[in-house]
Amino acid sequence: MGVHEAEGELLAIHSVCVDGAHRRRGLATRLLRAYLNFVQATTPSLREARLICKQPLIPLYAGAGFSLLGPSEVVHGKDPWFEMRWAPEEEEEQHGSGGDAAEQQRQQQDGHLAQYGDCLLFPASRFRGSRFGSAQAALPATQKAVRSCRQERGRIEERNSTADQPVAVRDTAAPPAEPAADAAAAAAGADGGGASEEDDSGEWLELPEAQHVLLEPDFLDVAPQLRAHYDERVGNPLRTSSDRFVWDHWHVPGQYNLLRTPASAFFPPELYDRLEDALVEYGERVLGCRGISPVWLSYYVDGCRQGWHSDAPHGPFAFVLSLTRWDQRRFSGGETALLQPWVLDYWRGFDPRRGTETPQLITLVPPLWNQLTVFDGRLPHSVQQVEGMHDPLEARVVLHGWFTQPSPFFAGSLSEEAATPALNACLQGLYAALGGLPPVVGVVTLRLAVEPSGHVADIAWLANTLVARPQGVAAGEAPDEPCQATLATIAEHLLVARFPSNADGGETVVTLPFVFE
Repeated sequence: MGVHEAEGELLAIHSVCVDGAHRRRGLATRLLRAYLNFVQATTPSLREARLICKQPLIPLYAGAGFSLLGPSEVVHGKDPWFEMRWAPEEEEEQHGSGGDAAEQQRQQQDGHLAQYGDCLLFPASRFRGSRFGSAQAALPATQKAVRSCRQERGRIEERNSTADQPVAVRDTAAPPAEPAADAAAAAAGADGGGASEEDDSGEWLELPEAQHVLLEPDFLDVAPQLRAHYDERVGNPLRTSSDRFVWDHWHVPGQYNLLRTPASAFFPPELYDRLEDALVEYGERVLGCRGISPVWLSYYVDGCRQGWHSDAPHGPFAFVLSLTRWDQRRFSGGETALLQPWVLDYWRGFDPRRGTETPQLITLVPPLWNQLTVFDGRLPHSVQQVEGMHDPLEARVVLHGWFTQPSPFFAGSLSEEAATPALNACLQGLYAALGGLPPVVGVVTLRLAVEPSGHVADIAWLANTLVARPQGVAAGEAPDEPCQATLATIAEHLLVARFPSNADGGETVVTLPFVFE
């Protein structure tokens, strides 16, 4: 296109499609940039280019040099559209003007993000109130591809590119998302691609995929002592001590068959306290949960099992801590089986040309020695029937329960009392924005790193079990788009939160769980 319309009313409609093998390598951004360079060389000379796009494509165009102007007056369909602008002359001046221009652009982008947030204000009637004061961030209110939607953080000068993530068993076969510092920002939707690796116009925040199972090996330092105490109490079947008469044979026909006892009554207080302290500390640090349920100690011998069930009422996360000598086992079965999340929405992606077998339908998690398995208790799950051994010393032995009471946690220079007003101000706008998004269910836990100045320096995503409710996914829309919109909205509001500065020069860490029901 050597000559374009002189009046500049319409230049072109373009689409960039990138196959899966080349995504996240900046190809779409480079193609778009080459196209803009080509247009710039045509006649008459180009003064500016404007476009409208949906939210997931904002990072793609920002990476190619476009700036966000705000919500577009032109709307196609029910989703909001946004207007962006590219001016070659201004871009050249900006590149030559040094740090002042870059800072000015960062401030301008902050204003645009605020405007972008304002356009999403809707009633938040589907969110329930707080149980832990006005600062409570627990909101009452994936599957074949990992969607890497990053949101621009031009205000932040530096950020740590690697979040402190627990080991995870993911619900799809997709590879883990690339670190934000190394990966290109990929645009979600049909026009794949992302911001190029060479892009230095801003920072990009990776949004996490859902993780429904977390694995923590070598979790407890006193696991050998707990197992030794168990062996001592059940080891001699001829001893008639009262220590042996503590087991409940829990048998519900067709559903449950195992032997269990309260762990707090079985173990010495000093051992049980260390077990409980480790679980509570993990729940606060990683999941944003203030409490745990009473812990059960159970063993499974020949014929013991748990049928398929869901633990949704008990807490957002279930846990199993194994005292099983798995590598020396002489029985079969005993794995925790979890239904793959996509099976619960089976017909949406049904393909009559493909068959499915057990590995595609369920995830099996073996109870490895001293491994803590944390999983989304809403998912239907079971315990495979144990076969082959009747001796309690050769059994599947586990401690299990639920993490409960999602609640914010504050650590560092700012006290909870000092940080609460600023957090409330941020959450008020966030709750309203979330009220206008398609419904999702699950838990998102994140950690804010707050600088001494009060600015949010980084977000670390700790846990994410979000899934979209079927009624919130439009025809032709990817099932995870409502989840990504929710995560992006949370990030955008929290990144611009302003906390009080502190005189001691120390940082503050705020852990926030969001519970969507």
